Amino acid sequence: MGLVLAQGVSFARLGERAIFLDLRSDRYFGLSVTSEVAFLRLMDERPPEDGDPAILDGLVRDGILEQVSGQGSILPFKPAFHPATSLLDAERLPVGAWRQARAAWALKRSQHELKTRPLSGLVNELSACRLEYDVEMNISEDARRICWAFEAAGLLVTPLRNCLSRSLALAGTLRGRGHACELVIGVAINPFQAHAWVQARDTLLNDSLERVLQFTPILAV
Repeated sequence: MGLVLAQGVSFARLGERAIFLDLRSDRYFGLSVTSEVAFLRLMDERPPEDGDPAILDGLVRDGILEQVSGQGSILPFKPAFHPATSLLDAERLPVGAWRQARAAWALKRSQHELKTRPLSGLVNELSACRLEYDVEMNISEDARRICWAFEAAGLLVTPLRNCLSRSLALAGTLRGRGHACELVIGVAINPFQAHAWVQARDTLLNDSLERVLQFTPILAV
């Protein structure tokens, strides 16, 4: 028997720390010192120590790990693309009032949905309309105008700290218009912080490179 992460659980490794995201309960969490050490030994495929089996059984009971037949594998989340540039550093494109109004409506709807629906449902919906990147590396003019419309509307509609609702709204709108992108959630410690952004390949669409590089990705949709 092997061990794997339970469905809906992902984690990021920050040095000798592991930070978890459980979409089922919409929470971030860490482990106790002894549990974290045993978990990292398991992840690194190092020989277990005497108390490790009991600790790992406890993580199974808590729904963090689950048993599978055969060899299990536990790896921290790794994004397909690491951000290298930001659209916000490029020339701003003008956007019309109608496009900006639609962005504002999408932002308000996203705020409401985060308050009334579980995050797992919103993530599953976004995942269901995932689009593959085409062979061209350039971001289309329509996609860039959508991003700039959200940037303008967001200054009026949502506080900057509402990064998750802003990013869910932008990613959903872009995919709805046929533009491939990813919603990425990252974490940092000392102190703990979580942040969300949207990117297309290695280009950030609604955040600065300086800000995003402070976080370690824990999930991408």
